[in-house]
Amino acid sequence: MGKIESLISLVKRNVETLDGLVKRHGARGIVEDYVLLNAALHLMQVAIQALIDAASRLAAEAGAEPPAKYSDIPRALAQLGVLEADEAALLRRTIGFRNVVVHGYGALDLGLVTEILDRGLYWDLLKLASRIYAGAVKRGIDP
Repeated sequence: MGKIESLISLVKRNVETLDGLVKRHGARGIVEDYVLLNAALHLMQVAIQALIDAASRLAAEAGAEPPAKYSDIPRALAQLGVLEADEAALLRRTIGFRNVVVHGYGALDLGLVTEILDRGLYWDLLKLASRIYAGAVKRGIDP
């Protein structure tokens, strides 16, 4: 298993684990419980970081200019034709969410977390991961 594939597998595992938490406890139950909230945030943060790492590796291996910061990665993947504009925008927002969780850039909006969990928006991570993996396979990167 290549590095990108391994990272994509981690995204999948974390998204599926998070989905199990949501099914057992509900979005509100997670957000109202300190331990469950932090478990959910950790699962999302690790999944997003794995997504960033896979995207960064793909961009580098495909010959894109190395991104100066994480928020440059979506643009690089869009320029390579790996992501559509709306997907690149989603990845950019996802990276921003991760930054808030990890670094505390601004207060964490629990309403947003509830919405992500309630609407199953975390599955978007797997959609982005699939696009990144397909982009790698198409280019013969990380076989």
